[in-house]
Amino acid sequence: MQIGEVQVAAKGKISQTREQPFQVSVLDAKPLQVQSQPVTGLVNQISGVRVREDGGLGSNVNIMLNGISGKGIRIFVDDIPADLLGNGVAINNLPVNMIDHIEVYKGVIPTKFGSDALGGILNLVTRNVKKDYLDISAGMGSFGTYQASLNSRKYFGDKNNAFVGISGFYNHSDNDYRMDDVTIRVDELNNTTTGSVRRFNDAYIAYSGKVSLGLRYANWADLLRLDLTASQINKEWQHGMTTERPWGEAFSEESNLNVELKWKKSQMLNKKLNAIFNAGYSYINTCFIDTTAKTYYWGAVDGLEKYVSSSPGESGYYVDGRNPVQYISNSFIRFNLSYLLDKTHKLSLTSLYTRSDINGHDERGIASFGADILSNPQSLNKFYNGIALESKFWGDKITNILSGKFFAGNAEVVALDETINITGYNNNSYQRWGYGDAIKILLFPFLNSTLSFEHTYRMPDKDELFGDFISVFPNAELEPEESQNLDLGLRFKCLKSKLTFNINSFFRNTSNLIFLNSLNAWKSTYMNLLETQTIGFEGELKVSPLQNMNLYANLTWQDIILKDVDDNGDIEERYIGANVPNIPWLFGNAGFSYMLPWHITKSDKINIFYTCNYVHDFFLSWEIDGITSTKATIPQQVVHNAGISYTTLNNRLSFSLETKNITDEKVYDNYMVQKPGRSYATKIRFFISK
Repeated sequence: MQIGEVQVAAKGKISQTREQPFQVSVLDAKPLQVQSQPVTGLVNQISGVRVREDGGLGSNVNIMLNGISGKGIRIFVDDIPADLLGNGVAINNLPVNMIDHIEVYKGVIPTKFGSDALGGILNLVTRNVKKDYLDISAGMGSFGTYQASLNSRKYFGDKNNAFVGISGFYNHSDNDYRMDDVTIRVDELNNTTTGSVRRFNDAYIAYSGKVSLGLRYANWADLLRLDLTASQINKEWQHGMTTERPWGEAFSEESNLNVELKWKKSQMLNKKLNAIFNAGYSYINTCFIDTTAKTYYWGAVDGLEKYVSSSPGESGYYVDGRNPVQYISNSFIRFNLSYLLDKTHKLSLTSLYTRSDINGHDERGIASFGADILSNPQSLNKFYNGIALESKFWGDKITNILSGKFFAGNAEVVALDETINITGYNNNSYQRWGYGDAIKILLFPFLNSTLSFEHTYRMPDKDELFGDFISVFPNAELEPEESQNLDLGLRFKCLKSKLTFNINSFFRNTSNLIFLNSLNAWKSTYMNLLETQTIGFEGELKVSPLQNMNLYANLTWQDIILKDVDDNGDIEERYIGANVPNIPWLFGNAGFSYMLPWHITKSDKINIFYTCNYVHDFFLSWEIDGITSTKATIPQQVVHNAGISYTTLNNRLSFSLETKNITDEKVYDNYMVQKPGRSYATKIRFFISK
């Protein structure tokens, strides 16, 4: 088995997902659970996807998919928006051992997700083993990295129809890797030079525990499950947007408590009606501590201290530093109904209601702002309703899904004047209608084509509307983002799927894009700034030339140009028609896996694997400005990774050893923020099932 869209021959949910008329890639995580690769690393291998990170374990993650990135790409966990559940289930926290497979939808999004994503989603589908099992893994790696996970389930009762499950994980890393070409202080006059330094305030710890209680195969429910989850995240902050000036003592903490109920019943009303109900509540407590009266430097020479005395606060221009505490509560209710009208037509309806409330306190901030601006509660309500008609024609050779969507929202946002004084509340309300269609045609047994179009919206989220009152301030006037998405794809397979080739072309016309706009050195706010147009192509090839050998390669090219600007003058009209900066335009992946033909016992498996990630260099600022040879550039990167795994005792026990960035390249996803160099990781896994 190897990373890519077409990995699994066995029929099941993965195969059914791939056969939809949408542009969708599915990565089967089960064969990869022996590896120490994080979920973000697996996602980064999928065609059309680029993951940008600020550093090592626990760093900020930005996912780009077919020209759209950031909040325009939504992440789901078991069909539920991950942002409702806190960072304990963030994509950079969940271990691979908890994931069954990953679905990546590009362009048109199925109505079942209740999503207001602008151009795509990632759905992390967790494991649902239908028998007793225990899965324990532990690993360690470079830069003080330690990880462990536990997954288990026990069935009981006369018909084994009741179960209890326990799962959890622990992630830790010092992230103390070296960075090159960093400014170093050389004397008390603050003269500097450049050199190599080690990160010193970037440790990350995340741990989570989950208990599941459930019942299955009852007359009134195929499944009833209650999940209780608690998680804690402690993170040190090494710097701001770039590494120019380090932070030496700033850190944040986050604790989460989640409860979720799921009910599922199929084949009601003469085996025509299926229903799923989800409800959940999460309570999130976050704090950011920035109170030290020191200004740090990247290292020093001749015995100089790494810091000098200053006013409190490293992250901005504050009188007494900052220690904001925020309390966030999220609740949601989701219904999904599907009704079989006849043998060739199915009607689906999905409704999702979410509410987020936020308040808090910031005693240190009073000295800077004259009031505790976090003590004023803010709220956001969202409602989504989607309907879809799936039809099959011509002996099931043509599948068409026609959909309509309704988006509505209401937010109560704190209103501030130019001097950050609270003047009351602003209300932001909106209603939008979206629509789309997706069709798949089986041209030949070995070739099918897909065509999909969608006019959709993305509602501003709580981060954009409310800000964090640290460096991002509220804006109640944000409008929903809007996009027209068009995709055309071909899927080819032959030689019993030993050779597969997929190609997809995509078009995005996006307006009212929400960008974080800097107002001064310490204050920024989200604004609707841009209208862009994207065209692109992606292709993926997978070959199995020998038994137990798999090779794959994919490449994505995209051209994103500015079509119009906002009325605020933040971006000049002369940039219309130019490529939008700071976005990769050419990237790809390649790799192989090979199971060695020799072994010690019949149950042994020795697998070697290799991956390569390529990203072409791209400019930080507008290409038409300045001299190309001297412009700020995120450099080209070619990163090689390799490993070996050994499995024995009928898949019960496995070991793996991996090397990432074998050639120790200087790797940058973002400008002046270097990622880790060469690193090593090892993992041991024990799995038993009844």
